[in-house]
Amino acid sequence: MLSVSGSLDSQIGGPASDGLLTASRRTIYAAVHRDVQTPSDKLLRLFDFPNPRSSSGGRTATTIPQQQLFALNSPFVISRARQLAVRVATGTSSVDQRVTRAVQLLLARQANSQELAVARDFLGDAPDNSYNEKLTRWEQYCQALLGSNEFLFRP
Repeated sequence: MLSVSGSLDSQIGGPASDGLLTASRRTIYAAVHRDVQTPSDKLLRLFDFPNPRSSSGGRTATTIPQQQLFALNSPFVISRARQLAVRVATGTSSVDQRVTRAVQLLLARQANSQELAVARDFLGDAPDNSYNEKLTRWEQYCQALLGSNEFLFRP
């Protein structure tokens, strides 16, 4: 999400970060404390991060509703959607160009005609903030793409 929204800090190395949800670095740079519980622990457990306080022979892989709720409600994801909407809008003028660019960035493929039609309907149907006063239509569209199965589970 950090990468496609254009907010990933790609610096290699450096100190660990305690603020996983506020940092713009990869999770590998997140501080993990064995003896102190941090706010980041809940997020990491949500996505099957092993408990650092015990040994583990294998890592489980689950898909649970709370993961999708994170994509829908998390300030982190909403912030990435806003940044992605700005990135997609930069240098493009039409709805089709923006949708095509968003799909290329997130899904690494071209948008098909059905996706373009659905996006046109969603983005052009109502005034910009009629559905959700906190997010513009473009931000909502980008958030939906960030929470899509194709983005989250691509090989």
